[in-house]
Amino acid sequence: MKTYLLITSSLGLAIAIFIIWLIRKDHLHVKYAFSWIIIGLVSALLGFFPLLTDIIAQKINIGYPPILAVVIAISFILIKMLLMDVERSKQTRDIIRLNQRIGILEAQLHNIQEQNQTPKEKK
Repeated sequence: MKTYLLITSSLGLAIAIFIIWLIRKDHLHVKYAFSWIIIGLVSALLGFFPLLTDIIAQKINIGYPPILAVVIAISFILIKMLLMDVERSKQTRDIIRLNQRIGILEAQLHNIQEQNQTPKEKK
């Protein structure tokens, strides 16, 4: 096996195994890990079978086949970043709503406490 094949396939497998380990140790939620496992497995697959990149590049008329892997990697990164921003936006919205509810509950609690106080305590 050629050195570059061994390195790329080993890196892909190492990434996939590391992500699975993070999931098992509860450091990474499965919801977020799925795309990373796919990326690791695709890296390993292309490492073991580098001719796939050449074949796919030829089919879609790309003159320099290694650039296909770079374009795919950048696309995955951009998609992952977009999904992270969507998730962060949802969390921000939920935090704002929770803060508003806490404010309302504190106001209600304050009103109830004022109603329960005797006239002497109000002074």
